[in-house]
Amino acid sequence: MNIEQFNFLGQGSLFDIQQVLLLIAAVVAVVTMVIEIGGRTTKGFSLVPNLVRWDARSVSTAAIVGAISVALQPLQIVLIPGVSGISPSKALAPIFSVLFGVPGMVGAAFSMPFQDLVGGWFGVSSLGGFLFTWLALCWLPYKMVRDPSFRNMNSALRYYGIAAILAPVIFSLLIANTLGFFKLMAPEAAFGILIPTIMWNHGLTALVIAPALLVPLFPRVQAWGLYWRDRVDTAAESPEIT
Repeated sequence: MNIEQFNFLGQGSLFDIQQVLLLIAAVVAVVTMVIEIGGRTTKGFSLVPNLVRWDARSVSTAAIVGAISVALQPLQIVLIPGVSGISPSKALAPIFSVLFGVPGMVGAAFSMPFQDLVGGWFGVSSLGGFLFTWLALCWLPYKMVRDPSFRNMNSALRYYGIAAILAPVIFSLLIANTLGFFKLMAPEAAFGILIPTIMWNHGLTALVIAPALLVPLFPRVQAWGLYWRDRVDTAAESPEIT
């Protein structure tokens, strides 16, 4: 992949437009985070209860997801010191999100600043990593992947299309814009280097890790009563939910 082909994204009015979209995306990330953690979710243009109960199981799930994400950070292969690298932990955020729902998203996203601390590059850009991990790598797969079982071609293709292609593309654009916004890298360099790096990292690791984990984990997570859609269905049938 020729990294220079993305340089144009960091130039002129196109870059200025993306900076505006970056701020909008940050607001959307904060709003969806508050809404989901607060017990609501979007359905069309409406807000409806997401039926997540922050009981001991949900809190424990979020904590374990966060701990796993941080623990895997030292396995990262650094490509750009202080900025980016290849790490298996990066492919876990969508997996945790589609399996465990909001608790999985909380654990994956809120662990990002701690991952940066372990990786040695905690800074203002960590705010973008935190917000856009939530928005692109967690929330989008959570809302769009209906069946993460990999039991058929449709399930696999939908997961790959969203978690290995769409989410990494959006995430890479947002992170490149974040570095440009904080002037941590020249915009042309941020787009020319980071976009292909992040896309390869998240895309390739997802291609390998997703089926290796979801195929054996999905039936077990269901059997343990931790699959978020099953928990939501059970909560919806409870007379306590109105």
